[in-house]
Amino acid sequence: MNRRTIRKRLQLDGLVQGVGLRPFVVGLAERCHVYGWAANSPSGMILELEAEPDNIQRFVTELNDRKPPLAQIESVKLVDLNTEESSEFVIRDSLIDGPQSVFVAPDIATCAACLDECFDSDNRRFRYPFISCSQCGPRYSIISGLPYDRARTSMDKFKLCKVCLEEYESMLDRRYHAQTIACWDCGPKIEFWNATGSVIARQDAALDEAVEALRAGKIVALKGIGGFQLLVNAIDQPAVQRLRERKRRSDKPFAVMCADIKMVSQIGGVSDEERAILLSPAAPIVLLREKYSDSALAESVAPGHLGLGVMLAYSPVHHIIVQELQSPVVATSANLSGEPICIDEDTALEKLNSIADFFLVHNRNIQRPLDDSVVSISAGKLSVVRRARGYVPTPIKVDQKMPEILAVGGHLKSTVAVAKDNYVVLSQYLGDLKSEAALKGFTGAIDDLQSLYQIKPGIIARDWHPDFASSQYLMPDGAVPVGVQHHYAHVLACMAEHGLEAPVLGVAWDGFGLGLDLDQCLWGGEFLRIDKRGFKRLTAMRNLVLCGGDKAATEPRRSGLAFAFEIFGENAFSMTKLASLRAFKPEDLSILRHAMEQHINAITTSSVGRLFDAVASLLDLCQICSFEAQAAIYLEHLAFTSNDDGIYSFSLIESGDSEMSFLDWEPMLRSILQDCNQGVKYADIARKFHNTLAEMVVETAHRVGHSKVVLSGGSFQNRLLLERCVHRLREEGLTPYWSQRIPVNDSGLALGQIFGAVRDGAACV
Repeated sequence: MNRRTIRKRLQLDGLVQGVGLRPFVVGLAERCHVYGWAANSPSGMILELEAEPDNIQRFVTELNDRKPPLAQIESVKLVDLNTEESSEFVIRDSLIDGPQSVFVAPDIATCAACLDECFDSDNRRFRYPFISCSQCGPRYSIISGLPYDRARTSMDKFKLCKVCLEEYESMLDRRYHAQTIACWDCGPKIEFWNATGSVIARQDAALDEAVEALRAGKIVALKGIGGFQLLVNAIDQPAVQRLRERKRRSDKPFAVMCADIKMVSQIGGVSDEERAILLSPAAPIVLLREKYSDSALAESVAPGHLGLGVMLAYSPVHHIIVQELQSPVVATSANLSGEPICIDEDTALEKLNSIADFFLVHNRNIQRPLDDSVVSISAGKLSVVRRARGYVPTPIKVDQKMPEILAVGGHLKSTVAVAKDNYVVLSQYLGDLKSEAALKGFTGAIDDLQSLYQIKPGIIARDWHPDFASSQYLMPDGAVPVGVQHHYAHVLACMAEHGLEAPVLGVAWDGFGLGLDLDQCLWGGEFLRIDKRGFKRLTAMRNLVLCGGDKAATEPRRSGLAFAFEIFGENAFSMTKLASLRAFKPEDLSILRHAMEQHINAITTSSVGRLFDAVASLLDLCQICSFEAQAAIYLEHLAFTSNDDGIYSFSLIESGDSEMSFLDWEPMLRSILQDCNQGVKYADIARKFHNTLAEMVVETAHRVGHSKVVLSGGSFQNRLLLERCVHRLREEGLTPYWSQRIPVNDSGLALGQIFGAVRDGAACV
């Protein structure tokens, strides 16, 4: 040291733990001739640097420019210190006290270096199903608290063997300070069980048994990164069909896992954008647009679908299985209908023994359930459909500092969220809140977020609908409830993601959401002007009276008949060519006719989701759904096979007693029925229907005079609808926005609820 030496403290905030940053800064310090120390803390990472000023400047510059690829440094705070004449640079034990960071690393797909070792027969970790390093492996699924150290993960109970400890402590080893380091001798163990839980094989032999079971057409329940999955050979038609029957999943497509891109390219078309996402550290399920009809895939994998959900193997055990099997596998969440995925062996045996033939399990605890994320490429951009493994819990940064808020989301596709400082952390996908087990998972996720991020929310934001299970969450003492209207929250979620300022025109289209008007209309086809405070409903789809309660959302035939009845009155019941009418038994029609005439068990709605159902029913594509949005998906797939650029006519109905107006779908539906009777191709009808909806958006945007148009709500999961709207809006000189990192469906509501609470506070109650 000389008299030019200075010492500085750096406080790094961001995603700086669990991404290999500590080992990196040790090597960087050596190259830059900097001395001192680095340590994780609850708020991020602290470094003390002592060197000549130029060396410290070089260190800081290279830290920003050459940091590990997964690291994200949000801010750097520098403080001058007195020199201490340090002569080395070391990693110190983590600091326990201090404010809590909102940054926790997501689970990271196995890196190339670990895979090379996994399949190297001369390597001591050959075929080790838990191989990982500082750049890959489980993070969020195993962490119990910050700072990120082995002691606060599920790896805590696995004491390092001598060789692993030497690697962990060696600056020259790539597993230097890798918290998930393990091997066959000291790490988690894997076993292969029969359906009653008896051990058939252990360790490497367990992997062989699992592969042979899949090869023989058996169903294997695998304890994965974030929970159990059901695996079956994807080219074995009887096996896939057996999984459908046992899981009671008649039509909903299964996702397929492949060993590599080459295997993916044999079963579906892969664009450059889709390829990049498949190979990304998040390794989500990617919804490919094209499924090859002549591939070896079993027909029952995705019956009736043009596209295919595909992912690459992302954990070592997945890689070993698909490489050995040399075939894609169906990999679907292991849960009973309406319940969360299983994360422990006892629950899995209880819930899945009627589905799975065998179980491949391990003894590393899963701290929280994580489904596989689902994404697509829509309008040239990544769009997250289900946000879970690989993306959660990456926070959303906002422009304002917020109080501590908890948002409890909606009833379907549930997520919850917490706000802290300038960030919102959205939970993983939790599913529909339709069962006791789902509600338990919902409250567990709330407790988990509050504990992990150490917050005590003073505000609880929730949906306007009082009967949603999430809205009935028992609030802690002193917390203030704030109700945020469903479609307003949809638009705000997209605005928050993009940092948009009011005013904007929000287009919120979905199935149902309780409106604000006194007649308890269920909204779903809304055009909202978002102001600096609150919103105004400008336009909506023309209302429809729909009978049948909950059945209305699962039976498109009810929507088809309801729209026909609205247009033709009682004459609709004599239109024998009407596919929606033919879908009912005569005895059921008489009851339904009476209910429709008397408005028995009826709702009034402006739902675009039900409009999709109606057209799908009128074209006889789907009359009763076995999974959510089945009718709309079939209609979209059919429309993709046409290039018709035509549109149907529609009109605008001005409300006599308010500034509100309604888009009238009647001219369009009359034309659709006329086209059906004249033998027009159903694909062309479906395409023109989508085109017409996009024109409704464009015309309304021009009429209300807003250039920024936010497209939100579950209907915009429809890629054709979204892309047509984006294209036409841009053609007309308008600027479209849609959710990309946050799901456009109800999984994004919690984010929007937080911003509704912040913008409007008690005024929304």
